[in-house]
Amino acid sequence: MDTFERFIERPLKGRIRKPRANGLTMIMDNGMGVTRLKDFLNIGSEWIDIAKLGYGTSRLCPEEIIREKIEAYRAHNIYVMAIWPSRRISASTPSRCPTAPSP
Repeated sequence: MDTFERFIERPLKGRIRKPRANGLTMIMDNGMGVTRLKDFLNIGSEWIDIAKLGYGTSRLCPEEIIREKIEAYRAHNIYVMAIWPSRRISASTPSRCPTAPSP
């Protein structure tokens, strides 16, 4: 038992490691900065399977920022998709996420 478990029970004991076909967790990237994103992924990436770039992030942010975010997600084996796909930047391949739709 680690220090954490002495105070609070882990909510997802026995969770299947990535890549998962069931029990996928999606987050919405609402425009957080790259540094904040990397800090967030260092803490919780093992629980995240899909990230959606939402609220116009993929359209309003400079392309180099979007690419850096995509690289950060990929480094943690997280499938990336854009809610507003009017800007075509190759995010991830469907093979990254077993249930991802075909491009």
